[in-house]
Amino acid sequence: LGLHISKLMAEQLNGTLSVASKQGSGSTFTLIIPIADEKKSLKQAATQDNLPEDLRIVVIDDNPINNLFVKQALQKFKDVKIFQDSQQAMAYLQNNDSDIVITDLNMNGPSGWDILNLVKEENTIHGPNNKVIALTSDESQVSVQSPQGQIHQFDGVMVKPFNLTRFVQILTS
Repeated sequence: LGLHISKLMAEQLNGTLSVASKQGSGSTFTLIIPIADEKKSLKQAATQDNLPEDLRIVVIDDNPINNLFVKQALQKFKDVKIFQDSQQAMAYLQNNDSDIVITDLNMNGPSGWDILNLVKEENTIHGPNNKVIALTSDESQVSVQSPQGQIHQFDGVMVKPFNLTRFVQILTS
C-alpha cells in the first residue's frame, strides 16, 4: 500500500518511482522528480510581502475557530474585519469599502453566495476592484453545486484550513 501511494504521489509531481530488485541482495527504489521548473517557480513565488499592508479585508465565517485561524494568518494586514454573523457582514459591506472578501459558503443567515452577489453587484457601482474568495471545506460546493441561475463567480476558492500561500497566489495570479 505504501509503495502504491508513493507511486501516485510521484506521478502527481510529474515524476517517476521505479524499483530494481535482486534476489538475495535487496531492492533499490529510485524517485525522480523534475526540479528545474520548481526552482524557477520558487524564485517567482508570491509572498504576502508582495501585497500592500493596507488592503481592506473582510472575513466571514460562522465558525469562531476558523475566524481565529484566519485572523492569525492575516495579522500583517492593518485592516482586517472578522464577522461571525453573515447578516452583519452584509450590512458592513453595503456601507463600507473593501478590497478582499473571504467568505464561508454555508452559514446561518445569508450564504457565501449571497455575499458574493452583494459584493459583485456593488462592484458595478464602485468598480471591479473587490475580490471575493470562497473558503470552504468542500471545493465541489463552488465547482459543482453553485446555485441555479448564479451569475457571479468567486475570484478564487480555498479549501479549509486557510492557507496564506494559496491566498497570495489567488490575489497575484
